[in-house]
Amino acid sequence: MFGASREGDRLLGKAKELEALVAERTEVITEGTSGKKLHEEREGQIRLIRQKNEGAVRRLSQLFDAVIRELVPGEIEGSVLIDGKGITLKVSQGGERSTAAIDSLKVVAFDIAALLLAVEGAAHLPTFLLHDSPREADLGQSIYDRLFRFIQSLENKAYFQYIVTTTTEPPSDLRREPWLRATLRGGPAQDRLMGCDL
Repeated sequence: MFGASREGDRLLGKAKELEALVAERTEVITEGTSGKKLHEEREGQIRLIRQKNEGAVRRLSQLFDAVIRELVPGEIEGSVLIDGKGITLKVSQGGERSTAAIDSLKVVAFDIAALLLAVEGAAHLPTFLLHDSPREADLGQSIYDRLFRFIQSLENKAYFQYIVTTTTEPPSDLRREPWLRATLRGGPAQDRLMGCDL
């Protein structure tokens, strides 16, 4: 009798274990189904956002191309691709180019294209851009000068603020008011940004 009772208790314990496993399996399946549903909902939301912003992305690419063409003479093209992996900037000049100078140029041109997109009201960005020493060593002086000329050409067409901090001098006619706002030095302290040692 005790043996049967022990066997019954053992079987009851196994049945409870099986019941817990079935409940756990059901929970995993339910979570998996709701996780899959949530994933599908998120993908749908992302698709809608991409469709809604498709025109702005296309316009950003057009502006990037226009800026690249302004800064580099000759047969050159630029494009912007935004996907789930991030932002890809491409420059082609008889084939895709990727050098230190081109990579620097891409960043500067993208910043200006984004500024212009904001000026047009097609981006939720301020119409303000601060470039801290945009001239990399590999970015030629002629392109750097064209950057200043291009920005100057936009002055009468749009309202924006563009500030450049640089150790490389801009074109000589832009080294005065109203373009040159401050000349700073590392020393003495009164020639620094805040007029003192920080």
